Amino acid sequence: MQQSNGWRRMVAWALVGVLMIVLWATPGWTRKPKEEKPKPTEGEIAGLLVALEDEWPEVKGLVFGRLAEFDGQALRGTLKQPEVLAKKAFDILKDEKVAANARGSAAEALGHLGEASTPYVKDILDILKDEKVAANVRGSAAEALGHLGEASKPYVKDILDIFKDEKVAAYVRGSAAEALGNLGEASKPYVKDILAFLKDEKVDANVRRSAAEALGHLGEASKLYVKDILAFLKDEKVAADVRGRAAEALGNLGEASKPYVKNILAFLKDEKVTGYVRGRAAEALGHLGEASKPYVKNILAFLKDEKVTGYVRGRAAEALGHLGEASKPYVKNILAFLK
Repeated sequence: MQQSNGWRRMVAWALVGVLMIVLWATPGWTRKPKEEKPKPTEGEIAGLLVALEDEWPEVKGLVFGRLAEFDGQALRGTLKQPEVLAKKAFDILKDEKVAANARGSAAEALGHLGEASTPYVKDILDILKDEKVAANVRGSAAEALGHLGEASKPYVKDILDIFKDEKVAAYVRGSAAEALGNLGEASKPYVKDILAFLKDEKVDANVRRSAAEALGHLGEASKLYVKDILAFLKDEKVAADVRGRAAEALGNLGEASKPYVKNILAFLKDEKVTGYVRGRAAEALGHLGEASKPYVKNILAFLKDEKVTGYVRGRAAEALGHLGEASKPYVKNILAFLK
C-alpha cells in the first residue's frame, strides 16, 4: 500500500512536469508565476468574519489559522478593514489565558495582514523574546516578523539574537532563521553569522536546516559562500534534512551555483545518498536553468529507473518541467513512461 501511494505521488509529479513542458511548446502560452497559496473569495471572508465574533478565543484562533493559509496580498485586497482584523488578532496573541495554538494562529495572521499589522511589530517582537511564552507562539511571532518587511527591519539584530541563543527552543530559533531569510537586505550583514550556525555540528539539525534555507533566500550576500553550502551537501555526517536544504539553497542562488551543477548531479546519481537529498538535488537542477540543460538526459534516466524511489523520480519530473525548451525533445519518452 505504501509503495502504491509512493507511485501515485511520483506519477502526479511527473504529470505536472509533462504539463509544463507541453505548455512551453504551445504557441502563445506564457508561464504564470506559481501560486503558493489560495486566494480567498468575498464569501469565504464574510463567513470567517462572522465566525470571528464567537466568544470563544479558540474559535477565533481557528479563523486566524484559516486566514493565514490564504495568499497575503489577495487577503489584504479582499478585506475592507484589515486594521480591525489586525487588532482582533493582536488581542488574541497577547492574551496569556488563550490556548497556545490559537495565539500562534493569530500571530501567523498578523504576518499576512501587511501594513495593518505594523503598529504591533514591537509587541510581536516582545512575544518572540518572552521566555514564558510557548515555543509554537514564539515561532509564529518570528515568522510574522519575517513577513512584515520594512516594519520589522529595525529589529533584525533582535531576531538574530534569538537565532543565536542556545537556550531558546530549536523550533523558535529555526523560525527566527527563516525570518532573517525573508527580511532580505536588512539581514545581509549577518550572513556570516547564519553560515557559522550551519557549520556548527553541535547546533540542532532543525536550526541548521533553517539556516541553510535562509542563506538560499539572501541572494547576493550568500553567493560568496556557495562552496561552503556545497560542502554541507557533500558531508555524509550532516543530517539528511540539512543536506537537502543545502541543495535547495544552491538551486535558489542561481548564477553563483552554476559552476557546481556537475557536483549537484553527482548527488542525484549517488545511490548511497538518501532519497530526500537526491530529490532536493534534482529540484536544484531544475532551478539552475541553462547550466542544467546539458544534463536533461541524465535527469530523464532517473525518471525511467524503477529502482529509484517515487520521491526522487517525482522531483526529477518536476526538474524536467522547469527546464522547458531543453526537455521538449523528450516529451514522448516521458509520456511513454507514464503509460
